[in-house]
Amino acid sequence: MSNHVKCQECGAVIEDYSGPRRKPCPQCGSTCRIFNEELKENIKAYDSLSFKHKNPKKTGKAKTLAEGFTGYEFSHRHQKIVAKRRHIDRERDAYREIVTDLETGEIIHQCEEPLSQHMGHGTAKKPGKDE
Repeated sequence: MSNHVKCQECGAVIEDYSGPRRKPCPQCGSTCRIFNEELKENIKAYDSLSFKHKNPKKTGKAKTLAEGFTGYEFSHRHQKIVAKRRHIDRERDAYREIVTDLETGEIIHQCEEPLSQHMGHGTAKKPGKDE
């Protein structure tokens, strides 16, 4: 951050500008001033990419053959942004997900299992009484 006051007439940097009565510029005698305040902020941007591979000949849930996600999400459990990679392959009955801490690179969560066994996690539906 950089703050300074300059004389509007000659551009001289004025050191003492406090008080009820402004002192004249030591170089030109003007009391007109330019007040400059500079603020800096760092911003981080995170992006994500997701896809769905569909079979146009099928309908409903069977239409989606595979889907995936790679990118960044806010983890409510850890209260911070995490990197996430998820791949769901319905044709090969496969589920794979890796969640990584951005700051440390540590793997927070890793799951690789048949999709048919991936039940009761997040939004995955639990098997009903008929199943």
